[in-house]
Amino acid sequence: MNQAILDGSGLGALELVSLSGAPWTSTIAPGALERVRRSWELAVASAQRRPVYGRTTGVGSNRSVTLGNPTEQDRRLLRSHASGSGPGVPTRTVRATMIVRLNQLLNGGSGIHPDVIPAIAGPLPTATCRACMATVPLGRRTCPRSLKSPSR
Repeated sequence: MNQAILDGSGLGALELVSLSGAPWTSTIAPGALERVRRSWELAVASAQRRPVYGRTTGVGSNRSVTLGNPTEQDRRLLRSHASGSGPGVPTRTVRATMIVRLNQLLNGGSGIHPDVIPAIAGPLPTATCRACMATVPLGRRTCPRSLKSPSR
């Protein structure tokens, strides 16, 4: 079984190909988790002083709308990006994409809550994909609420 230490920067193409194709074990570098925590704390503090796009405001055409509950906004934002269309994507491709995303988050610039890291990292090494679509809609106009991804 392959092993990987993800730190937010040192992920090469060959390692990514290897990790995406077979079960592996992962370790998150302690310094990476500390960067994520500091970034989140900074984002929370900033949002208490002024509007922060996507955290205290809506996004896109709703960017000037002030939102009350940041936790609910986090959920809405995730849900608005959780649909797609088109042909299914192979599990290996999805896993590679998620490994890259996890490593980007570990770089510490997103402001994401630190609890999200183990939620992604935990199941990722053996994850399979049932119905991941190739095309993600750009907004509500391209993806009405009634549109749902087909089950597979």
